[in-house]
Amino acid sequence: MRRKSHVTLILAILVAAHGCTYGHQEPQSGPYQPLVFPGEARLGASAFMVIDSNQFQIGDELERYDLYRDRVQIRVQGNATSAIANLRSVFAIETGRATRDAELRANSWVMVAFFDLPTSGIFTGPYPHDAQLSLEVDGNPVPALQGSIWVIGEGGQPTSMNAMPLLPLLEDELEPRTMVRLRASAGTSGSNGFLSSWTIGAIQVDVDYDPNCLEQPSAHAGSEAVGATVSVGPPTQSPLNSALERIHVVLSRPSGFQVLSATSADPSRLGTGPILDIAFDRNSTSCTNPLSQYVKVRALKVFDRDGLPKISQPSPSEEAQFDGSQYFHFHYVDPDRPS
Repeated sequence: MRRKSHVTLILAILVAAHGCTYGHQEPQSGPYQPLVFPGEARLGASAFMVIDSNQFQIGDELERYDLYRDRVQIRVQGNATSAIANLRSVFAIETGRATRDAELRANSWVMVAFFDLPTSGIFTGPYPHDAQLSLEVDGNPVPALQGSIWVIGEGGQPTSMNAMPLLPLLEDELEPRTMVRLRASAGTSGSNGFLSSWTIGAIQVDVDYDPNCLEQPSAHAGSEAVGATVSVGPPTQSPLNSALERIHVVLSRPSGFQVLSATSADPSRLGTGPILDIAFDRNSTSCTNPLSQYVKVRALKVFDRDGLPKISQPSPSEEAQFDGSQYFHFHYVDPDRPS
């Protein structure tokens, strides 16, 4: 089990300060190009690459909410051959609250890969060279997510994470916890999804989980509900199955928030990110099934900022069949799944 911690990343600040190739307030004049930082380096040195497009105020096929180190590779292409970079960590960073970006939307975040370039062998001829960087997920290339870095020579040194001032961290500590991310489904009425016209004041969710496989549940506001307060009640026995435990999660923001419509490759999605993240620690090497088999949403209530109900599901007689799939897209992040 990895040791987890919530940290403020000085390196993340550096990446965020340099922005991305295209931002919300900038017209996109060409294909998406993920930020690579720094812009030039020697072979063997460390670099960052943004590996999704979550900073866009749209929903598109490049959005990823379920990436972690075990699923990701960065391929470095030279003029002689290509090689897989030494991937150090995959983690999320958020836009600062006091930024122009935050004026345009509540918040945005990106997933970042931190890696070491190959030490040699991918180039022939004198330096400098332009190295192409491409993302692979589960061994499959993602053609739309390609960047580049200017390579000025060999002999670069990788960054030592646990030797940097004010950042005594290991790469594992930057990794996400095991969690299910709840993103709103777009509906035409409260019976089959969320509406962008709602000003939401509170969301209540009941979640059943297998305590033999998961422990230490916690919940956190997603990027669509920045500023909301989230509380988790103590685990109790699930009324549906005595072997399961249930938590009651309450997300509230008295001033309200809206999950706005977005241009999307999938019109069934609403907003540009999750509303709620529900995180766990895996506690057994014998639980090798996907996370979706161990955690289920069993009840959902949504209220506007005046306290009026917008969604109240399910009825008591339908609880066993309810799983929240009418109202949420589920993204499972499972870095601690035993291999």
